[in-house]
Amino acid sequence: MKKKFKLNLKQSNKKALCLGIAVTDTFAKSIDKIPKWETLGTFDEVKFGAGGCAVNTAINLCSLGLDCGVSAAIGKDLNGEYILDELKKRRIDTNNIVKTKKNTAITFAMISSAGKRRYLTNWGANDVFSIKDLKMTNIQNYSLVHLCGTFAMKTFDGKETLEFVKKIKKNKNKILISMDTIYNTKVNCLKLVKNIFPYIDIFFPSIEELTLITGHNSIKKNIEFLKSTKIPLTGIKMGKEGSIFIHNNNASYCSPFKVKVVDTSGAGDAFMAGLIFATLNEYSLNYSMIFSSACAANNIQYVGASGNVPYFNKIEKFINENLDSVTKVNNFIRSIN
Repeated sequence: MKKKFKLNLKQSNKKALCLGIAVTDTFAKSIDKIPKWETLGTFDEVKFGAGGCAVNTAINLCSLGLDCGVSAAIGKDLNGEYILDELKKRRIDTNNIVKTKKNTAITFAMISSAGKRRYLTNWGANDVFSIKDLKMTNIQNYSLVHLCGTFAMKTFDGKETLEFVKKIKKNKNKILISMDTIYNTKVNCLKLVKNIFPYIDIFFPSIEELTLITGHNSIKKNIEFLKSTKIPLTGIKMGKEGSIFIHNNNASYCSPFKVKVVDTSGAGDAFMAGLIFATLNEYSLNYSMIFSSACAANNIQYVGASGNVPYFNKIEKFINENLDSVTKVNNFIRSIN
């Protein structure tokens, strides 16, 4: 007899604020070869979107059914207005978005026929986003603040982030703080985050980002590093290799769902949206792992970094089509201590 994977929105009154980068995205597929200088190449498909980790994660949370907002910097330009419009039409709170004199960030995403990605980005207004732009009174009603631009926010990274998380933890409402990072080889990643770790509740970098932080290529050494941070829930996103969750000093591996990959852009943001949703709805650790992985799997089946994660009951249906018994759940997740 099949045991259904059943979810319950018992904490739907909780809200999450996604604080990080905002970008206007152009996705081009398929690009398997870059043309030489002074020559012409072509691609088959193009898609425009409001993106950046803060925007992607918020749109995905909204699609899942969670009330959320975005705190980020945009320019006083058409691209900035486009991002605002995309958020407002989904009723995502934009009161914590600031307009700056710098242009709204732009990314050109080159997607291969196999779904692999390479980006060219101008960080624009994200460089000047500052703690001075934040109104703490606007943040007090959120249950969780998700920091999702670390290593790509020149002004806010490091000292300002530390000042911000200290203020958040002084709030009597006991706001949770989660953190995701951006791959950036041009900054000292460990220096920017090591003093912030004591204030973080959830930390989930990709394996590539974690390697920049630790200097280790070994999964085992990276797991030991994450355990040493004492962050309550942490882990590693590993793309097609699955994910690792660490809680109470115990590490578990979660298999990825097997789906046709169209575009891996935004997979990490979809994963984090699933994890935030599961956390605020108080799902068990195993179900949180499965739910997060399912959100990422849904996202990579379409071109674009957001808007591909459906309402939570469709994620539930997707999971039940792939995990239809307790035995399969247990096989999907295993301890790696």
